[in-house]
Amino acid sequence: MNGARLDGARGLAALLLAGALLALAACGRSGNGPEGRPPAAPAAAGMPAAELARAQGGAQGEQQEAERRYLALKYALTVENTAEALEGGWKSVVERCQALGCELLEAGFTRSRDGAPPRGELRARVAPKSLPDLLKAAEQGGTVVSNTVSSEDKTDQVIDAEARIKNTTELRDRLRAMLQNARGPLRDVIELERELARVQAELDTINGLRKLLAAQTDRNEVHIDFVARESFVSQRKVSPLREAYNDIAGLFLGSLAMLIRVAAGALPWLLVGVPLLWLALAWRRRRAARRKQALPAPPDGAGSR
Repeated sequence: MNGARLDGARGLAALLLAGALLALAACGRSGNGPEGRPPAAPAAAGMPAAELARAQGGAQGEQQEAERRYLALKYALTVENTAEALEGGWKSVVERCQALGCELLEAGFTRSRDGAPPRGELRARVAPKSLPDLLKAAEQGGTVVSNTVSSEDKTDQVIDAEARIKNTTELRDRLRAMLQNARGPLRDVIELERELARVQAELDTINGLRKLLAAQTDRNEVHIDFVARESFVSQRKVSPLREAYNDIAGLFLGSLAMLIRVAAGALPWLLVGVPLLWLALAWRRRRAARRKQALPAPPDGAGSR
């Protein structure tokens, strides 16, 4: 009997507490604006414009940070200079890039050879804050004749990689915990270790992809081509004469090579044939001399008649 009364008292107390909470919630809603939103603070009406703009800018900055786009920016420049000063300009830009902490991807210079003009190239990744200094160095190394900028959105790839890293890391941690607490057969333990190794390898691959994406989006790629300025008598203008000279030289050298081949082919026959011919002629002369000696002398009267 006493237990029943105690249960009833507890139920009544719970009902009273629920009613009090509902009343407090209703009071709170009555102080809000339409649709339950709180009214604007009176201090905002008299807030200075600079502070209000600063506050709004902070809110917009947070929103932009939440909606960040990962863009891979690429800058392509063509720097023109004289053939004599081209290599010096290329070296100065490479040295400036190294001083700025660039990540050199490719740097090379081809000097003038066989009439071809010299040419240089530089490919590097540079931090956005150091990009103006590198572009300024490129302008000092010659005349910038072309300048293009392109971008590629990597946001979806970055978000996908980060989500995969998070999920794979959680799976790896769970597998590690299961392996530490494993008490089953040896076959199950080996299978668990094998699965953990596979997940760890997959996680390493995804982390590598994320680092590559970070290198592409956190730094700007710059590709600079260094080309020689054409002179009044450019290489392209005199190229027909050079081609004709090369053709004449090629024909002469080809004919000389053919004569050398013919002489080389005939030399063994000459070494054998000339001695044989000389022996044959000598034998013929001796034979003729013997025949002449073997003939009888004519009578004395035969000559007078």
